Amino acid sequence: MDIPEIQVITLDKELIPLKLRLKDVLLALEKDGCVVLKEATDLTAIKSYTEQPPLEGLLSSVEKDIVTVEAILFSAERCDFRITNYRPYLVGQGFKGMGRDREGELIGSTSGLVGVSCIHLGGDSEVLWSIDVDGGSRRGATGQSVEVKANGGDIFVCMAWLLYSVPRLETELPGKAIMIVVSYLQDQFSDRGKIIPALAEKIVNLAGEHCHYKDQYLVWRRKRERE
Repeated sequence: MDIPEIQVITLDKELIPLKLRLKDVLLALEKDGCVVLKEATDLTAIKSYTEQPPLEGLLSSVEKDIVTVEAILFSAERCDFRITNYRPYLVGQGFKGMGRDREGELIGSTSGLVGVSCIHLGGDSEVLWSIDVDGGSRRGATGQSVEVKANGGDIFVCMAWLLYSVPRLETELPGKAIMIVVSYLQDQFSDRGKIIPALAEKIVNLAGEHCHYKDQYLVWRRKRERE
């Protein structure tokens, strides 16, 4: 498996090279519920919008990130994953409160990497983002939050059981900044994650032969088991 040479920051603010210490990254993700992949995406071609941006044209903006996400998912678990969500959002300042996946409690009681969301943060490296997380929320909210700092071009990867806030901009911009959320769930874990054919077709064209669309589910298959 091709593992990119990028840096990862853990909740404890430890800097880990993904390629050399992939197992340590997976352990940090399992323990803390999140990591930040530094300079792992590039949404700079997408300018600030004053209204909700169209999905058309956004898929190619995260094309190079497929390898990074694939390395984490398929190194953690020997199974296929569904792509359950692919959506752009406009974000500004002032968001408060925390939430998590609607199956977060069930996923938190299950060992391993069951589901994750990858939040691609827009803007260049000078744009600052912050996210509040409850690091102990696998077993329920603790009320003790930790602030995670990131920059434009980073990917915030979080387990589906994690309680976290909507990423908020710390940098003042002329308009709102964009972020793209892509969510994954172990295939067959539940019956959720159906995707409309038009979106599925676009993702299949992007990801290639390792994505399979059937019965309204878009499944990202392990390559090594089929080579």
